[in-house]
Amino acid sequence: MVKPKVPKLAGGKAAATAAATRSDAELEAASITSSPESSVHPECQTCRNAITQGRQRFNCDICGGAYHHTCLGLPEETLTKLNSIIEHTGWVCATCREDKKGEIHALRAGQSRLAEEVAKLHVIIEQLTARLSDVLTSATSRQTRADRTISDSMDPRDQPGSLSSALVAPSNWSDAVARVIRDSDRRKKNIIVSGLPEKDIDEDIQTFVNLCEDNLATKPHVNRAKCRRLGKVDKARPTPRKLLIQLDTDHAAQEVLRQARQLRSAEDAFTASSVYFNADLAPEQAKYAFEQRKKRRQVHRSQAATTLSPPASSFRA
Repeated sequence: MVKPKVPKLAGGKAAATAAATRSDAELEAASITSSPESSVHPECQTCRNAITQGRQRFNCDICGGAYHHTCLGLPEETLTKLNSIIEHTGWVCATCREDKKGEIHALRAGQSRLAEEVAKLHVIIEQLTARLSDVLTSATSRQTRADRTISDSMDPRDQPGSLSSALVAPSNWSDAVARVIRDSDRRKKNIIVSGLPEKDIDEDIQTFVNLCEDNLATKPHVNRAKCRRLGKVDKARPTPRKLLIQLDTDHAAQEVLRQARQLRSAEDAFTASSVYFNADLAPEQAKYAFEQRKKRRQVHRSQAATTLSPPASSFRA
């Protein structure tokens, strides 16, 4: 029986030379198919083949993806130099470079839009500042007239948070606005009682509570420490000073004011004709309310005069 001839395998330097002539792709394929550990090796993001141990690779510092050094498309000498500086500078893949360029462009566009919006806000603030200046200047000129018209019975010292105390230099406008807001919030809890005969403050408060219980079907809780008569004592004054009543909440004050018209139907004739509950308004607000009441009265008088006047035809012969 003739034995088949078996080709001799090259050994030593000849084998090494043959292996060196094989392409990198052949080595990769051989390592993938022959090594049972290929599944644990990172996958090249370009060729999608595993990168085996001992092979030169590059990892992106942003996405963390791994790449064969041969898949980067760079000359061998360039890759060698690049590999020597990556330890100090890091490396970013082409995909991440393009993505980050787009993000940077979007950020710059957003920054430009934001700068435009900020510029618009500056213009609006300047306009509001100018309008506030006009309002405060106008209020300053009208304050004295308003106080004389509707606040003759009030001592200015009783109004520490009034609008006149908020009229300050332009540099303190923000503080002035804050004081006006605080003053408005404080006044929301107050009730101004007009026409109630003067007694000591405890009797005044009890009378107010009795009026609410008897005529408004409510019993508000009064902050007694903040209740007082407004203005100085003047024996020559024909009418009693107004009484300031402060309640615990602005809701309670609103409820009392909402039912205040029921006083006109009180069984006591004096209460029905002379006692009034009103909101605690700042001088400018009170002036405006006074002017509105004045206009309504003029309209009512005009309508009444028209109704009472006989038709022109009645004077004909």
